[in-house]
Amino acid sequence: MPNSWQHNQVITAQQFNNPQPGDTFTEMLTFYVIVLERNGDMVTWTEAHPPCELPRDGKILAGTVRQFSQSYEYGTIPGWSVYATKSTDVTGWLDYMRQDA
Repeated sequence: MPNSWQHNQVITAQQFNNPQPGDTFTEMLTFYVIVLERNGDMVTWTEAHPPCELPRDGKILAGTVRQFSQSYEYGTIPGWSVYATKSTDVTGWLDYMRQDA
C-alpha cells in the first residue's frame, strides 16, 4: 500500500499539470482552490476561504495551466503549498459567480 502522503503528492502534481473542472485543492482546510473551467491551455479557477459561500467568499482567477500551477508552488520544497482533495461538482458556478461580480 503506497504511503498516503506520497500518493497525494503524485495526485496533486497530476492535477496541477492537467487541471480539470472540479479539481479541488486545499491548504490545511483553511483555503481552497477549485478549478471551474478548462479551455485548451487556459484555466479558470476560484480561491475561497471557509465557509466557501460563493461568490462572497471567493474570487475568479484565470491564466494558463503553467500560471495556475506556479501560483501554488511551495518554493524550493517539492510539491505545492496546497494539495489535492475531493472533486467538486462545479456545474453552473462560473456563471453564478460572474452574475454577482
